[in-house]
Amino acid sequence: MKKVVILAVIIQLFILPLYAQDYNALRKFGRGASNLLLGVTEIPRQMGLIREESGCTAGLFYGVPRGFACFLGRSAWGLVELVTFPIPPYRPLIEPEFVLTEEYNDLTPEE
Repeated sequence: MKKVVILAVIIQLFILPLYAQDYNALRKFGRGASNLLLGVTEIPRQMGLIREESGCTAGLFYGVPRGFACFLGRSAWGLVELVTFPIPPYRPLIEPEFVLTEEYNDLTPEE
């Protein structure tokens, strides 16, 4: 019984405060997994952004390599965050922290 009480105290003092923060180990783990698995979406996203800025030809010939570079970077940082999720700091290493956020992917033309 004494071991159970000691374990409960340790959990309350050290583990639970981590989950009261905005950024915690669980969020870092999820962010790492998301960026690792969904980093490939940087390729079409960058193509669309370049196409809007510079036209279709630039979107095709410059957007693909830029998207591939962003894909490699986001996936690498996702792997780093996935492996180091229990180790602080818990803040995002790249911005935006998730690739599929509304403000980051707003490519719809305004009417």
